[in-house]
Amino acid sequence: MGRMLCLLLFTIPLSANDANPQNEFWRALQALCGRSFQGEIATNKTTHQLTGDLEIKTKACSTDRVEVSFAIGSDRSRTWILTRTQTGLRLKHEHRKPNGQLDKITNYGGDTQAPGKATRQAFVVDDETRALVDGTDKNIWVFEFKDGYLAYELYKGDATPVFQARFSLN
Repeated sequence: MGRMLCLLLFTIPLSANDANPQNEFWRALQALCGRSFQGEIATNKTTHQLTGDLEIKTKACSTDRVEVSFAIGSDRSRTWILTRTQTGLRLKHEHRKPNGQLDKITNYGGDTQAPGKATRQAFVVDDETRALVDGTDKNIWVFEFKDGYLAYELYKGDATPVFQARFSLN
């Protein structure tokens, strides 16, 4: 009887939720909760001159939300906010002034429009961002787990990122 039950259990197909790569990605992201990671800028073709040591820290995690502070040198004004939605995943960028108040350019980002991969999710610019920040019509932000790193990338309509930061997970 026990063998029959085991065989039966292994022949039951996974539900759509279990096979969803976004669920696997979310589990990998959740595994970073409460930890800090050092990083480096691998590509910067933007007009922003960014200098200083890079660090991310998962400072708040819940079932449907992960907040990751992103520091460049002494500038700790950035937080990535990733949330689960009814249709996928969402990324928003929160920027704060040194006094802690929200910057006027904040809460920009986008949503996944495809299941992606368990190791890679792409967030396509949303209408709120298009209205808030000029020149973002083709923005796609990507998070990718690869070779012991978490990469954060910004694409502006090309196949190569205009910005990429990599954070060692070791």
